[in-house]
Amino acid sequence: MKHITILAFSALVLASCGQKEKTKDTVVTANTESKDLALNLDSNAGIINNANSPHVAFKSIDMGDCQWTEGFWADKFKIAETKMVPYVRSLLTGDTGHALNNFKIAAGLKEGEHKGMHWHDGDFYKFMEATMYVYAQNKDEALLKEIDSYIDIIGKAQEKDGYLQTQIQLNKDRSRYENRKFT
Repeated sequence: MKHITILAFSALVLASCGQKEKTKDTVVTANTESKDLALNLDSNAGIINNANSPHVAFKSIDMGDCQWTEGFWADKFKIAETKMVPYVRSLLTGDTGHALNNFKIAAGLKEGEHKGMHWHDGDFYKFMEATMYVYAQNKDEALLKEIDSYIDIIGKAQEKDGYLQTQIQLNKDRSRYENRKFT
């Protein structure tokens, strides 16, 4: 059922937006030594650029090529933009959800201990992703500045070897490689 919903949604997007004339071609080149494909994508390419794939029936469109201005999907986007993303922000960046606080503590920007569920980091990343999808549609520069501030904090929380998982970093009695779910 989920696949049918995704296909119906894709068909709706393609039918409602059509294909925009491209000013730059997406170039696919084959490296004869390694047989790997390298994609030269322009900066506003879709999430998944399958424009040159012979294996898909529906081709993706670039971010920003389609905007819902009325109807069912416009209503759903407006709810996400004005209600859902702000609500999740209030939870994850405040003291209720504590997710951003965990990153700040790991970055040394705040005192405290890890609070919340072991998947809080992932929840925060998904919130950031949703915020970027909203930004891709409304181009609200405040959202971009907000995300940049989170990226700065997360970058400071990341350890020198690249490790980043606040639940483990803020609980020194835990090992990176133990089952975090049961600790």
